[in-house]
Amino acid sequence: QTSQGYAIAVPAPNGVSGVSAGFAFTTIYTGREGTTYSASSTAPTNPGNYSVTVTGTAAAFNSSKTVNFTIAKATPTVSALPTASAIQYGQALASSTLGGGTVLYGGNAISGTFSFVNGSIAPNAGTANQDVVFSPADSSLFNSVIVSIPVQVNKITPVLVNAPVASTITY
Repeated sequence: QTSQGYAIAVPAPNGVSGVSAGFAFTTIYTGREGTTYSASSTAPTNPGNYSVTVTGTAAAFNSSKTVNFTIAKATPTVSALPTASAIQYGQALASSTLGGGTVLYGGNAISGTFSFVNGSIAPNAGTANQDVVFSPADSSLFNSVIVSIPVQVNKITPVLVNAPVASTITY
């Protein structure tokens, strides 16, 4: 099944009840371990921990079986890396502006933001790859993703504030 753009595997077909091999049965899905999902014959579609109980309703098959399952968050793919504006030597990565970047899941764009994993780092001059994290707008459905992008750190021109004063030399 596919829901909200992520793939899920549910142990029994959605809302199954009826007759199979001559036995009548019903299915009930519920949330477990902190997942809120009221008892329903409709299969869940959001990430979380669930149980499905299949119960025989015919006199010849009066039994039930419960199976626990989990629907995991989806991990999107960064299809186009964001770009970072150049910073000056001595500035932290947080001074750089991140722009662009495309994140997809199942061909659909996922909204969210990019930020530096450690924005307080002040890298050396030159170009070096730095880690950025994509944080999805809907973190209940999607995982964060970390990628590396190049960041240009420009050299600075030192400014002489106080010129040294030479003392007289006696020979």
